[in-house]
Amino acid sequence: MSELSQRVWSLFYSGKSSSDDLFDKLDTSKLNAHLKAAKVFRTYNASITLDEMLNKETKDGDVAEKVVAIICNHQRSISKSHSAQMSRLIEKITELKGVLKELKIDMDRTKKGKPPLKDADG
Repeated sequence: MSELSQRVWSLFYSGKSSSDDLFDKLDTSKLNAHLKAAKVFRTYNASITLDEMLNKETKDGDVAEKVVAIICNHQRSISKSHSAQMSRLIEKITELKGVLKELKIDMDRTKKGKPPLKDADG
């Protein structure tokens, strides 16, 4: 058994019965903070790499795109539900633009001292 294995064994297994928690000394909040920091580093590293790759002039853009996609862990293909998601987003944007237009009309009427127009909801 290596020295590291012995240290781990003594840290976690020493003086415990089979019903005791194995990782009782593990602080999950510290572990989560560590993993969050690792994610931030990966994002930072991907952003820097992407910036460098975009600023680098290459004759074969496809290779650079593949390298960036691999480094950033991006998928090269779009999801099957992409078009449905985009349709829903476009519908929502259209709906919100209509609401915004009605609100602007009501605001202009209020500035002129007139009551707002009644919409479909009354």
